[in-house]
Amino acid sequence: MEEIQNIILNTNSKMIALMEQQRRNMLTPKSDFPMTTPESLIEIDKKISETPNNYIQLFKTVLTHGEIGKNIERIISPELIMQMNYAGNFDKVALEKFDHLNLALFEATKREGRSFIDYRTEIREALQKAKNRKGNSGQKFSPLKKRCNISIRFQW
Repeated sequence: MEEIQNIILNTNSKMIALMEQQRRNMLTPKSDFPMTTPESLIEIDKKISETPNNYIQLFKTVLTHGEIGKNIERIISPELIMQMNYAGNFDKVALEKFDHLNLALFEATKREGRSFIDYRTEIREALQKAKNRKGNSGQKFSPLKKRCNISIRFQW
């Protein structure tokens, strides 16, 4: 009987130690996301390098149905998106420099037959769509309608 009690106590202490380790590894997404500054991108990239699986699981949860195009603003704030592009052209913040963040996002949105090149195309399109949403949010008319309001003057 004592032997069974010792086994149970041993097992319980191991389970408690594992649960404590899991608790320490858990993330608090409300404090980290959406990222609002270039410095927060650097910080998150470093955190992802330390515990990539935790962030991959978090991104799978945040990016519903693996749709990065519709949900990028849950990861990166619209204000920060306006300051960046994938390659860093035109003195913008380069998303491609954050290797761990890109790999975690790729893994979180991974589908059969999808390569990293496909991911890059999707993330570029997602950034562009988010910029269009942010840029057009305060307009009274759509950009197409604005372009159609052309007055032509003829001189005879």
